Amino acid sequence: MTISKLNSDLAWAIVAYFVLENKEFRSVTGIQYQARISSETIFYKGSNRNNGEEESITQKEFFDAFEAIQRIEDINTNTIKSLIPYSIYRKRTPFIGLLHSSKIIA
Repeated sequence: MTISKLNSDLAWAIVAYFVLENKEFRSVTGIQYQARISSETIFYKGSNRNNGEEESITQKEFFDAFEAIQRIEDINTNTIKSLIPYSIYRKRTPFIGLLHSSKIIA
C-alpha cells in the first residue's frame, strides 16, 4: 500500500473526522473495530484483540508512527515494524486499519 504525502496534523484530522463520523473501521484483513475519539486519543476495541477490552492510540503515538512510515514505499504491518516507536508496535494492525479506512493509504 502507498501513503498520501500529508503532514501529521492533517493526517490526524482526517482520521479523527473519520472515527467521529463512522465510529468503526476495518483492518486491511477485514477485522472490524469499534472506535471513538477524544481530543488527543483514539480508543478502539475488537473482539479478537485484548479480550475485547478497549485500547488506544494517542495523538503523539500516531504522529511518531505516521512520520516514520512516510519514508517507505510499500506500507504494511511487516514493513513498518522496524520504523515505528515501541509504544505503538503492538497497535500496528489497528493503526494501518485507521489509515486505510480513512483513505490515507491505498
